[in-house]
Amino acid sequence: MLRAVTASLSDPELIGPAPSGGEQQETFPRAARITRAVDFKRVLDSACRIKSGCLTFVALPNELGRARLGLAIPKRHVPRAVARNRVKRRLRESFRRHRNSLPSLDVVVLGRPGLNTQNNAQLCASIERAWRVLTERFATS
Repeated sequence: MLRAVTASLSDPELIGPAPSGGEQQETFPRAARITRAVDFKRVLDSACRIKSGCLTFVALPNELGRARLGLAIPKRHVPRAVARNRVKRRLRESFRRHRNSLPSLDVVVLGRPGLNTQNNAQLCASIERAWRVLTERFATS
């Protein structure tokens, strides 16, 4: 039984066609992430903080020509892993949709107390508000 399921999952007809070169893929590649502790520290030491709901967005212009995202959602504010991962998924998805319209910024998102109690609608609204403020604030920079 397991072999039949495994074989069917690898069948290209069930998975669907691969995206062609002309389609816009909304991925979150490594180049769009802040991965090194040095980069996190540099951004967190910057002065531009935007509080939106139970999230704090810390931003710093970069010279890379593209926006990058780093996430720091502490277990202390969102104790359950399922809820923590939900918040991170929402943030990554929103970043994927907005990254082409964002200026060249390194953005670190920090969780704050009360984040655990926000539903998806509240979370998405606060994220959208923060992207709007970041775009306006750094548009002239």
